[in-house]
Amino acid sequence: MKAILKIHLVFALISVLSCNDGKETDSVSARPVKDYNTDLVSRVRSDAGSLTYILNGYGKRGEKEYLNVTVSGSNLNSETFILVQNWNKLEDVKRTEGLGYRGAELKGLKLAVIDDALATFAYKDLDKVLD
Repeated sequence: MKAILKIHLVFALISVLSCNDGKETDSVSARPVKDYNTDLVSRVRSDAGSLTYILNGYGKRGEKEYLNVTVSGSNLNSETFILVQNWNKLEDVKRTEGLGYRGAELKGLKLAVIDDALATFAYKDLDKVLD
């Protein structure tokens, strides 16, 4: 089961990274990625307390580790990758590579805006993982 989930996550990461026909667009919204990310960053900054963050999975690209998270709130339902360098309060998620935590809420998640090839956000802290 663990191997199947890893394969699925790797396939999802490869699909996200390689499914580009030369235009930089988000497949869900069909808007340019830059506009999409700008809107998402704006919402995370302004509505942080009213947003819900649900863990979809864990992935690794090179030496960097990421969480795939759905961000939802009023008129918002978006998937994003979050770079994690400090695993404080997420130790079990890292240890299991996200297995057993899919669908868990990341309550009180605090993020920093970054410029990374894959992620728009970096993990800073959270209150707790609700699974």
